[in-house]
Amino acid sequence: MRRLSVRIWIWAKEKCSELVMGHPAKMMLEITCGFESLFFRNMLSYHNLELKYRFGYYLLSVLLGGLVVFEYKYIVLFHLCPIELIFTELYEGFSCLLWLSLCVSLIVSLPYLGYSCVSFFAPGLYKHERKRLLRFMFQQGLLFLMILCSYIKYLLPFGLFFFISFMNDNLVCSIKLVDFTMFVTNIVFLALGTTGVLLLGLSLPLVQLRKWVYSGLLLIIAIVTPPDIVSLLLVWFPLMLMLELGYYIGIVLKISKVG
Repeated sequence: MRRLSVRIWIWAKEKCSELVMGHPAKMMLEITCGFESLFFRNMLSYHNLELKYRFGYYLLSVLLGGLVVFEYKYIVLFHLCPIELIFTELYEGFSCLLWLSLCVSLIVSLPYLGYSCVSFFAPGLYKHERKRLLRFMFQQGLLFLMILCSYIKYLLPFGLFFFISFMNDNLVCSIKLVDFTMFVTNIVFLALGTTGVLLLGLSLPLVQLRKWVYSGLLLIIAIVTPPDIVSLLLVWFPLMLMLELGYYIGIVLKISKVG
């Protein structure tokens, strides 16, 4: 900011010296336009720099948190999977445990990400808008953590023991560490997707846009899933239920506010 002030002072001094020699009205217009362009150009670069710094601090916090979690990697792994795991490659144990530590650190660092976003946007908002943004960030972060904790507590053990249940005397199940890590990562992404779909259902006027939302969702799923009707329906039907659930939760919340 000091460099910006020095540049503005030098530029204004030059224009004022020209003002004495030239046409006053024309020079005043040039000074005004020049001040505006210089100010907005430098403020934009300043905001870009601030955004880079905040994102860099967040990445640094994730890395430092990952190193801390890596010290307790076996405790975290035992709480997630109490059964025996194997790894067959030399670097597989280190890479999978490091990835698991970074995922845990990424989730734990989400409050700092929310604080950085609020601090970046807050100076340009009114007081009631800041309160609304804080409430939105807190509610959606809490919703994501609730969904993630419920998935890890109920869905993860259910999925593990469901697939292990196909083991018998002739079939032995040995779960690799990399497969389990990818399974946990998919559950985290599933929780994130569930939160996003619920938010979409809460914010959209689903009565007017239901056919368009469902058609667009069906088209996107048809592109990203394998080319068979069973996979398409297995993905589309739960998403449709979550959209409807989010819509009716929004209705209940609006009625409770009015009441």
